[in-house]
Amino acid sequence: MYQVIKNPEKNLVDILVSESSSSAERVIKYCKNRLIETTEKNLEKVIDMHLAKSKIIGCIYISFASENAEKIALICVKRHILIADAKTEERVTFQSKDFPQLAYPLAVYQKFTHSTILKKYLFEVARSKLNLSQSEQAISFLSDKLEESPQEIQSFIHTSPCPIRNVVKETVSINTDIVIDSVVYLHIGPFWHDNRSVYVVRAGTGVGKTHHALRMCKREK
Repeated sequence: MYQVIKNPEKNLVDILVSESSSSAERVIKYCKNRLIETTEKNLEKVIDMHLAKSKIIGCIYISFASENAEKIALICVKRHILIADAKTEERVTFQSKDFPQLAYPLAVYQKFTHSTILKKYLFEVARSKLNLSQSEQAISFLSDKLEESPQEIQSFIHTSPCPIRNVVKETVSINTDIVIDSVVYLHIGPFWHDNRSVYVVRAGTGVGKTHHALRMCKREK
């Protein structure tokens, strides 16, 4: 799945997605951390494997000119891992302290401005991580950075999918095979405890269902 090509005694790991032996030789020379090499196919598994071992991934080296660079970049930006060009050592770094939630996705997209998948992810992040009070300023900020009108930015954000909604759809399902307990008067207890059960809540208007459900969402976030 991967091979170690440089192994100093450090907890910081860099990953090379290699296309040729020459790029590996180049990265080995200037990399000061533990360096492992893997393929695009195995990259996500290798990242998750090292994160599960509490390793710190400092950087992922890829060829910015490669055909699949934007797909690899998306894998990295979703995990908030820095990327660098294996051929030039150029690194994509945060370019703005404004809206830190958007800083890295924006920086990566600006490196690959032809990429529809990175642009789509940028607006997904904008939709899911910015609250209503930030939205107007964020639209103006992205409009300046991307040189597109505020109306276009607002349209992109409004029509982009919400990652949280997708995760819920993919991971939560209720069917006839699930045993449903008898009615229990829950009050607000389950909203405050660190449980991971599924509850069907039925209550009258204005008693606080939405308020307490949002508290659960914030706790999980």
